[in-house]
Amino acid sequence: MSIVVATDFSPATAAMGAKAARWASRLGQELVLLHVVHDPLLAPALTGNVHADVEEAQRRLRTLATGLPPGTMSAVEVQAADDVAEAILARVRRPEVRFLFLCSSSKSMLDRLRLGSIAAKVVRAAPVPVVCCPPS
Repeated sequence: MSIVVATDFSPATAAMGAKAARWASRLGQELVLLHVVHDPLLAPALTGNVHADVEEAQRRLRTLATGLPPGTMSAVEVQAADDVAEAILARVRRPEVRFLFLCSSSKSMLDRLRLGSIAAKVVRAAPVPVVCCPPS
């Protein structure tokens, strides 16, 4: 069984990862750190080097993992997708996933209410309980 931590590397990520690690330890769950990179081939409006973005995300996830309590990590995963919310949802639909930790990077009430927010879409559609951490 596992807990997935979907991160956008916002400032609240480290605290969210530590909280998820405590949950994983108490519940005997594995912890999976997940980051989804926009793939410019799948999302033509975006430009950039997806390979370099994936490598950078892997580096950042490994750095985040080193700050977590020993023995709590099971995996770091980076995916490339045109729809970040759908990629997160696909990952948490796996039968071994029990919880999802997710940061909302929205800073204003207007941002939180806008349609299309990744966090809002994931929270509404997730098949598992979601712990949504506010931005710091």
